[in-house]
Amino acid sequence: MNNNYGNRLRTKFSYSQKFLDEDIKKVISKLTPDESKHVSRELSRFVRDDWGNVKYNFME
Repeated sequence: MNNNYGNRLRTKFSYSQKFLDEDIKKVISKLTPDESKHVSRELSRFVRDDWGNVKYNFME
């Protein structure tokens, strides 16, 4: 697997894990990393309450 491709997948995955809502996760998983970043900022009010505690586990 191309390393750049792996990084893009990891980025999309980490953005989608910021949310508990399955519909939001599905939408973000279909976007490019840049789009995912933008959408996750727009939907920041829906970020899971414990994201600050668990985000590093998802990003490893």
